[in-house]
Amino acid sequence: MALRVIGIGDNVADHYLHTNMIYPGGNAFNFAAYAKMLGAEAAYMGVFGDDFPGTHVYNTGLELGICLDRCRIYHGENGCPKVKLENGERIFVSSNRGGVSRERPLTLDEDDIAYISTFQLIHTSINSYIEHNLPRMFATGVPISFDFSTYGSDIYFKAYCPYITYSIVSCGHLSHQETLNMISKLHGFGSGNVIATRGAEGSIFSDGHKIYHQKAHMVEAIDTMGAGDAYLTAFLLKYISWNLENKEKTIDHQQRETAILAVMEEASRFAAQICMIEGAFGHGVPYKK
Repeated sequence: MALRVIGIGDNVADHYLHTNMIYPGGNAFNFAAYAKMLGAEAAYMGVFGDDFPGTHVYNTGLELGICLDRCRIYHGENGCPKVKLENGERIFVSSNRGGVSRERPLTLDEDDIAYISTFQLIHTSINSYIEHNLPRMFATGVPISFDFSTYGSDIYFKAYCPYITYSIVSCGHLSHQETLNMISKLHGFGSGNVIATRGAEGSIFSDGHKIYHQKAHMVEAIDTMGAGDAYLTAFLLKYISWNLENKEKTIDHQQRETAILAVMEEASRFAAQICMIEGAFGHGVPYKK
């Protein structure tokens, strides 16, 4: 049976300045899109602007078969960061910081809470302006994954890690030891599992008992946009599926290690595939004001 997952929070239209194209994106929206690509039953809940970029991202979600039933559409700008590419590496030039989703952040009502209680995983991010909702999301009992990207302070981690089952951090700018220190810190603040992506250096996963390492699959990238989101989505779906399939079985340490490394390998391959697509997952159109 396919997993039922939901991305809650940020969506954007990445505006590529060198081609004047916009592509759907945003961590939480990418999660829903990649989950759908990987065969999950995927939904997204967030705030869209009613401008051209917001309308394009919303319509793309419908086209992909992502459930958008609980989304809000407000008058104003959708999140629309400006992007350029250098040798396939995406570089953010400027941003309107989420646009209308920052001005009118998502607040969950009782119907929203009942709805998200039906899922097997909630994913959100530090760019989603969602922190005030975390206690109520946590109370549903549905596991929460949260992408800190490269941000967050000790005060922030201490406040929100207790609600998070899977913490994700981007550590390409950190040394190996600094990455291990970050993982230890997030565990210490209450997160049971930590995924650290390190770009070309691969990834690290810690379940609080053992640390696992995975090399990156190297490709001649067309566009690295979304690679980290692709990795975390594939990892979470495959890891959770494996746990559900084996929850009634006796699994020894060696079997668990073999399974986790296989999950990381598959996630790395999926991330490499995404690097061969323009934008986070394609669906680009010429930008119109």
